[in-house]
Amino acid sequence: MAVGNAGIDFDPHRIRVTVDEVALVEEGSAVSPEASRKARKAMRKDAFTLRVGFGEGPGGAHRITSDLTEAYIRFNSAYTS
Repeated sequence: MAVGNAGIDFDPHRIRVTVDEVALVEEGSAVSPEASRKARKAMRKDAFTLRVGFGEGPGGAHRITSDLTEAYIRFNSAYTS
Protein backbone atom coordinates (compact mmCIF):
# COMPACT_ATOMS: atom_id res chain seq x y z
CA MET A 1 0.00 0.00 0.00
CA ALA A 2 2.80 2.42 0.85
CA VAL A 3 4.36 1.95 -2.57
CA GLY A 4 1.08 2.64 -4.33
CA ASN A 5 0.53 5.80 -2.30
CA ALA A 6 4.12 7.13 -2.51
CA GLY A 7 3.35 9.50 -5.36
CA ILE A 8 6.07 8.06 -7.61
CA ASP A 9 5.90 6.73 -11.16
CA PHE A 10 6.60 3.03 -11.50
CA ASP A 11 5.43 0.04 -13.49
CA PRO A 12 3.42 -2.17 -11.09
CA HIS A 13 4.11 -5.17 -13.33
CA ARG A 14 7.83 -4.93 -12.45
CA ILE A 15 7.41 -4.95 -8.65
CA ARG A 16 9.13 -7.70 -6.66
CA VAL A 17 8.55 -8.12 -2.92
CA THR A 18 10.44 -10.51 -0.65
CA VAL A 19 10.23 -11.18 3.06
CA ASP A 20 13.59 -12.55 4.15
CA GLU A 21 14.26 -14.95 1.27
CA VAL A 22 10.60 -15.65 0.46
CA ALA A 23 9.45 -14.18 -2.87
CA LEU A 24 5.98 -12.86 -2.14
CA VAL A 25 5.35 -10.82 -5.31
CA GLU A 26 7.01 -11.32 -8.71
CA GLU A 27 6.31 -9.12 -11.74
CA GLY A 28 3.52 -7.39 -9.82
CA SER A 29 1.57 -10.54 -8.92
CA ALA A 30 1.32 -12.63 -5.77
CA VAL A 31 3.47 -15.74 -6.06
CA SER A 32 1.30 -18.30 -4.25
CA PRO A 33 -0.69 -19.00 -1.09
CA GLU A 34 2.28 -21.05 0.13
CA ALA A 35 4.57 -18.03 -0.29
CA SER A 36 2.11 -15.94 1.73
CA ARG A 37 2.17 -18.53 4.53
CA LYS A 38 5.98 -18.58 4.54
CA ALA A 39 6.14 -14.78 4.55
CA ARG A 40 3.71 -14.56 7.49
CA LYS A 41 5.88 -17.04 9.39
CA ALA A 42 9.00 -14.98 8.66
CA MET A 43 7.27 -11.79 9.87
CA ARG A 44 6.52 -13.37 13.25
CA LYS A 45 10.23 -13.28 14.06
CA ASP A 46 11.70 -10.44 16.10
CA ALA A 47 13.47 -9.16 12.97
CA PHE A 48 13.08 -9.79 9.26
CA THR A 49 14.04 -8.13 5.97
CA LEU A 50 11.41 -6.72 3.64
CA ARG A 51 12.63 -5.88 0.14
CA VAL A 52 10.65 -4.04 -2.53
CA GLY A 53 12.21 -3.99 -5.98
CA PHE A 54 10.93 -1.73 -8.74
CA GLY A 55 13.01 -3.16 -11.60
CA GLU A 56 13.80 0.38 -12.70
CA GLY A 57 17.58 0.69 -12.28
CA PRO A 58 20.54 0.49 -9.91
CA GLY A 59 19.26 2.84 -7.17
CA GLY A 60 18.57 1.63 -3.66
CA ALA A 61 17.77 2.63 -0.11
CA HIS A 62 17.94 1.03 3.32
CA ARG A 63 15.57 1.72 6.22
CA ILE A 64 15.36 0.32 9.72
CA THR A 65 11.92 0.43 11.30
CA SER A 66 10.30 -0.69 14.53
CA ASP A 67 6.84 -1.79 15.53
CA LEU A 68 6.35 -0.46 19.04
CA THR A 69 4.12 -2.86 20.93
CA GLU A 70 1.45 -1.75 23.38
CA ALA A 71 3.47 -3.26 26.26
CA TYR A 72 6.56 -1.26 25.27
CA ILE A 73 4.60 1.99 25.10
CA ARG A 74 2.87 1.30 28.43
CA PHE A 75 6.23 0.53 30.12
CA ASN A 76 7.86 3.69 28.81
CA SER A 77 4.91 5.94 29.63
CA ALA A 78 4.91 4.88 33.30
CA TYR A 79 7.65 7.34 34.24
CA THR A 80 9.00 10.75 33.30
CA SER A 81 12.62 11.66 32.73
